[in-house]
Amino acid sequence: MPSSLARAIRATVWIIAAALLFEATAIKLPMALTRMRMQHLLADFHSIYPAQSGWPDAQRLIARWGKWGHYDGTCTEADCDYDIVISDPYSSRLSKLSERTLERLISLHFFSFAERLGWRETDFSVRFVVQDSKIVRTRTVLRLDVADSGPPEHWHYSLGFVSQVRSRLRRSNSSTNEAWILGSDEQLDDHPDYKIGRPSGCENCENAELTYTGALPHSDLARLTTYDLSCLTRLHPCTEIGDLLLAGRDWHLYDGDTMGSQAARSSLPIPCRTDVRALGRDAEDVLEVEASSVEKREDTAYIDTPVTIEIAHAHLLRILKGKIDAPLGSQIAISPFSGSKDQQPNELAEHLVPGHRYFVIVDPNDRLSNGELEADRCGVLDDTPANLASLQTGFGQDIGYRHPIHFGD
Repeated sequence: MPSSLARAIRATVWIIAAALLFEATAIKLPMALTRMRMQHLLADFHSIYPAQSGWPDAQRLIARWGKWGHYDGTCTEADCDYDIVISDPYSSRLSKLSERTLERLISLHFFSFAERLGWRETDFSVRFVVQDSKIVRTRTVLRLDVADSGPPEHWHYSLGFVSQVRSRLRRSNSSTNEAWILGSDEQLDDHPDYKIGRPSGCENCENAELTYTGALPHSDLARLTTYDLSCLTRLHPCTEIGDLLLAGRDWHLYDGDTMGSQAARSSLPIPCRTDVRALGRDAEDVLEVEASSVEKREDTAYIDTPVTIEIAHAHLLRILKGKIDAPLGSQIAISPFSGSKDQQPNELAEHLVPGHRYFVIVDPNDRLSNGELEADRCGVLDDTPANLASLQTGFGQDIGYRHPIHFGD
């Protein structure tokens, strides 16, 4: 064999060996270490229980993850907002580079090359809030960018999942200015303590959000937040939420399914089936009333397709939750949910029958043009001892948070 050919073969072997060594030490090993740390952090997240775990549990996490933890101000058993973030070994370093350097790396296809070798730009954060010696809130965010088979300029695909604790699920608490909760309210018919949703406007990505209450059984929370972290190190990249999140395979968030209730996917008109406890928890104002008369009226707000609504006149007996600007014993006007006829399946209308007593769930911010209170779907309940007991249980689960957690924090 000519000496020149032998030298070329040896050089090729050395280049291949050097490339494999670089891939193993600079990419594979750091990503495996990141995956291991995230698995340990996920296990620690699953070891705490919102509204049950206390300050000693928080101290244990702070001591273990202090290197990756952060808090602003003070962190005591009275108040502490603590955030733990684990990221891949290169993202934080890249964020310190100049814009010109980053543009140069992109032009050289450095990032696409690194991703083909197994680098995954990723981070996983666990945030918890201590209030009066209890961990009352938790929030996790997992983000993963993976290589795909698209054109060179489309060199990554983003997956993301957020889980967060809220005291109410049907709507935002107007006193905290927190973000709207993703997912339809009809989901609460089937699982009253969590909702699943997805944001709009996501391109080259799939994102999902789980919002749950402290009453969610911990086994369900663990099931809903068990990630397949092999997505960080596997040869073939994960490209769907169902790849990253085991429970997410049944959500179908990106194939046109809006995650409504199981009954909502039937062809029959559906009544409200949400647990009364959950209705009490999520309510802004709950009134006890006795209906005296009912009238029909055309709602002029719908010019193109006039809608006939029902207005019930009722005596205000008690205010069980919240407050309204009306004295006890006075007569108030309430418009119950009129049903839905412009979507399939239809949702059944709700009524107040004269001479009967009801618990009515209203929002003082939602009023008709003449000032009548308006009840949303699931807003009319029979006045029974069982319903009262369930409502009061829900009231107790509506925890007042001193510090809201915002998405961008």
